[in-house]
Amino acid sequence: MTVDLAAALAELDVIAAAVERLRSELSGAGQVAASDEQWLDTGAAAIRFAISKDMVRRLAREHDDIGRKIGGRHKVNAAALRRRLGIAE
Repeated sequence: MTVDLAAALAELDVIAAAVERLRSELSGAGQVAASDEQWLDTGAAAIRFAISKDMVRRLAREHDDIGRKIGGRHKVNAAALRRRLGIAE
């Protein structure tokens, strides 16, 4: 088996960039955003509030103040979700 060192290093660079991007996203997950009134997609809301995407979607469907479907995708109001979850600002 021959290993292409250049290809392996390129793949490691891609993985390292993905890890850094994830680390950056998670570092702000527990913090209140400056614009907490922003509309987030379900994935970003799930990361920010440490709940599953399914839970975010369910809350968005059940509570008009939390979520809306915009362009066929659920968008979540961060401040409304924070209030519903009982998380202090």
